[in-house]
Amino acid sequence: PAHQVRAAGAAASAVTLNVGMTATQTISHSVSAATAAAVAAGMDSDSQSKAVVAAAGAAAAAAAANAGLSTVGQVSAATDEASVRALDEGWAVEDRVAMVAAAAAAAAWTAGAPVEDQVQYAID
Repeated sequence: PAHQVRAAGAAASAVTLNVGMTATQTISHSVSAATAAAVAAGMDSDSQSKAVVAAAGAAAAAAAANAGLSTVGQVSAATDEASVRALDEGWAVEDRVAMVAAAAAAAAWTAGAPVEDQVQYAID
């Protein structure tokens, strides 16, 4: 189910960016698509919440890439959005840290950064 959720969020991001929607609209649509996919897959509420955080971070990174930002800018957008979403979703500090680190690594990987850099972004 996690792959389906990520695919739904990524597809929503791609479509919204291709039609010229803003980063905020892209994130909103991506989160909605990921949430719907998580619910359809029968994921529990914690898993759905984690999917929302991941989708928001990935959509922010995609919007940053679409705007021509560097890898650092994409990672920053992903971590900022994931941090806000994780807080909004009510996750404890240690969970938020893990989610933000995952968002950083995912954004760096998507941007084509070498593995060493992906790890460093997750640590930073």
